[in-house]
Amino acid sequence: MQRQILNPISPQQKMIRDANKFGNRGLKKQQGTTRIIYDSLANDGRTEFRFFEGIGTRVFPFTNLTENKLSVGEMMTIERIYLMVFTSIAGVPSALNTIEASPGLNGATFEFSQANVDIIKPIAVASFLAEFNKDARHANYTNFEMDTQLVIQPLLEFSAIVRASSSETVANQFVRLVIEGAGAILAPRNTF
Repeated sequence: MQRQILNPISPQQKMIRDANKFGNRGLKKQQGTTRIIYDSLANDGRTEFRFFEGIGTRVFPFTNLTENKLSVGEMMTIERIYLMVFTSIAGVPSALNTIEASPGLNGATFEFSQANVDIIKPIAVASFLAEFNKDARHANYTNFEMDTQLVIQPLLEFSAIVRASSSETVANQFVRLVIEGAGAILAPRNTF
């Protein structure tokens, strides 16, 4: 399926506009980048996965962040979200699967908040799956492509919640949330 362009403003332009509104006029002089952030939680029978909260207790390869906020001079526009399930033996992730491998996640909802304000209201995780996903490119496509360009501001704490309809404890199994998009990093000698 061909993706329709609903917004003529690029993710980078959206970040610059948002930064200007918040008084950060120097963002346009920073380095653009592709940004991927992720967090993993044990599939230990819980029905509520609170990603990015308490992230300081987790280490790579289970997360690539040290705190649940972006640093000074960093921003990110959320373009794509997906969930995966994997096993971990002795701290080494292996056997990656899509969310279809965990039936409780198929009936889940996803939401995202920044500074305790919901910026993504509950979305059915089933809409990540190819049969319900308007952007699906193949039968195993489980990425949720954002229609709106939501910006993660620097220094504001963020979190994501996945509420599952059911869950079971699976030894050494983890659920990972991955958020991808355009970003800005502090590099004063380069510009967008």
